[in-house]
Amino acid sequence: MGAALVAGYLLAGTAVAGNSITACDKALEATLAHQDQVISTLEENPLRAINLNGSSPDLGGAGLALSSFAPRVKSAQALVNGDLVALRAAQESAQSAAQSPLTLPQRAALDQKVKRTRAAILGLLSAERGLTAGDQAVSFLQALLVSLMDLDALATALNKDDVTGAAALIPRLQQELATTVTSGQQADLPPQLSQLTQAFSSLGVDTRSVIDALQAHDAAGYGRSLAQMQSDLKAISAFDQAGANSWMDQLSGQLRDEYNAQMMVAQGH
Repeated sequence: MGAALVAGYLLAGTAVAGNSITACDKALEATLAHQDQVISTLEENPLRAINLNGSSPDLGGAGLALSSFAPRVKSAQALVNGDLVALRAAQESAQSAAQSPLTLPQRAALDQKVKRTRAAILGLLSAERGLTAGDQAVSFLQALLVSLMDLDALATALNKDDVTGAAALIPRLQQELATTVTSGQQADLPPQLSQLTQAFSSLGVDTRSVIDALQAHDAAGYGRSLAQMQSDLKAISAFDQAGANSWMDQLSGQLRDEYNAQMMVAQGH
């Protein structure tokens, strides 16, 4: 009877350990299967979709590039989030099983699975940060493109001496500029964007002042506001895009390398 009881405990321990090990293997397999997609998305820099330092930015081309990248980064984020949920559950199961005296014969195997799932989780956290930065960059650029198109429409109206039409565009323009400013002030976006968003913030105020002066036939006020608006545009044209691109490339490269290093451990190397 004693031998049967011991055998029963051993079988129970084997079953508990086996279930946890299977869960870890399944979560790790799915995570590693997604590695290529995650890496390829991390290697893309959405800031390169548009050249703001050019005399005539290709807004249409930039919009197409962003509309292509946006769903890819969302897809990669969804994979990472799903894998994190599965890995954390599997790791918790393996850690719990390893603490049971029933699983002593399987302790080494369980500890190995805990180590691999922990590495995978750490790698995915690095990837998650990089993908979030990419998603934030897309949001900023999409808001920026709308602002630039609104500014172009405003300039067209003013060139036609359509002050009323230009004034009608101001509320939407100011709203879009505010969105651009807010979306550009994220922790993992290049610091060069801060100067750019400040210039856009000032541009929203000064553009409104130009229109108000025109409607009031205030020549002096128009001259002052126009000079301030031109100063804002000069600050925008001085945007260090090369520096911003490089900063984003370095962050993505660092996070990609961290991700790859942890994935090697997750593979059992």
